[in-house]
Amino acid sequence: MGIDLSLTATGVALIEDREAVATGRVQTKGKKTDTIWQRQARLAAIADDVMRYAIKWHPELVVIEAPSYGSVHGAQHDRSGLWWLVVQALAELDFPFTIVAPQARAKYGTGKGNAAKAIVLAAVLERFKGEDLFIPDDNVADALLLASMGSRLLGEPLFVERDIAAKCLEAMTSVELPLIEIGVAA
Repeated sequence: MGIDLSLTATGVALIEDREAVATGRVQTKGKKTDTIWQRQARLAAIADDVMRYAIKWHPELVVIEAPSYGSVHGAQHDRSGLWWLVVQALAELDFPFTIVAPQARAKYGTGKGNAAKAIVLAAVLERFKGEDLFIPDDNVADALLLASMGSRLLGEPLFVERDIAAKCLEAMTSVELPLIEIGVAA
């Protein structure tokens, strides 16, 4: 399972086997004038919805995008809080997970770690064209890449990625198996 967290449209994706893929999105709205309680409730609701996907899908491995420490756009504090809520929930429910840097996710999708979101989205749409998938935005596309990286990490690359470029595969060198290995505590 791949998770690309967002305060407005979190993307989730699951690779069930080498060919079966499911995607989804958790959408919310907030305002800059929201109170701390409204913000807390929104973050909790997003985390709960993401975890509902995880519980329903029960993935062998979850790949979550690492925080973008260099980001300077608004609500950074809320995004960090959401990230920690989801990571804590994954740990509490013993889901094996690993973290992938945004640059590695972009490189896996395009061959370039600094590729813009729109370029990554276009690459994902091209890679998965002909597949009947819900990929409405870059968040779901990113989640699909993260899930694909997890599938490859487990030794089961997607059928549609059999001819993936060597530059894209370089991104896998930074991805590690989780501390809680599949079914075995560290």
